[in-house]
Amino acid sequence: IYIEHSDGTKELIQGKLVQLADNSEGIEFTVTKFSTFTLVVVDGLKASQSTHQPYIQGFGVDFRPDAFVTRAQMAAMLARNLPTEPAASSANSVSYKDVSATHWATSEIQKAQSAGIMNGMSNTQFAPEGSLTRAQMATIAYRWTQQQASATTVNGPAVSFTDVSADLWATDAIAYVQSAGLMVGYNDGTFKPDSKLTRAEAVKVLNVLFNRTPLTGAVTLTFSDVPATHWAYADIEAAAQK
Repeated sequence: IYIEHSDGTKELIQGKLVQLADNSEGIEFTVTKFSTFTLVVVDGLKASQSTHQPYIQGFGVDFRPDAFVTRAQMAAMLARNLPTEPAASSANSVSYKDVSATHWATSEIQKAQSAGIMNGMSNTQFAPEGSLTRAQMATIAYRWTQQQASATTVNGPAVSFTDVSADLWATDAIAYVQSAGLMVGYNDGTFKPDSKLTRAEAVKVLNVLFNRTPLTGAVTLTFSDVPATHWAYADIEAAAQK
């Protein structure tokens, strides 16, 4: 559900399919503001599974939602949602000079790279502690959707953001995530492709890709710095709980 609130904010949430009293089906979701809604269908996304494992981790009792998500953290979140399969062959393996064998996310980085979802900054550099930009997130979302669509090419209309030129390396990906409602721009007509993505913002996009329904209502608080009043609370809890 793509929602535009009366205060100017926008969000994309996944509704819950429910059966109504007359045996017809409806979509249930919760908002706390006066809003307008649009149903959005993202082609190629797999139906949600009945159970799933948490894919985010915190720092002790904190999640640090406003901290910039690192490239290693993104690779780990992607890898935890990729199908379990045999290790990639050496022909598909890339050895990054800045990712040691003892790095906490070495195997996850390799898995995300081998799946064709997330590449390095070059053939030898991954920049695991570097921040992820909005353009990079759009590209990851675009690749993930292509993978889920069984290699069927997905395209969006021409990009309409004033700061995204036709020859930008991520133009096609940005156009797609815009048309699919996976990521939206700002009120001034920009997308800000080079802006860094926070951990909360990353989870918001990934939950749509992973078909995770935001958890609402009475749920156990997972992180001390993400109270129920936080704008991304329901998404973060969906990513943190079974």
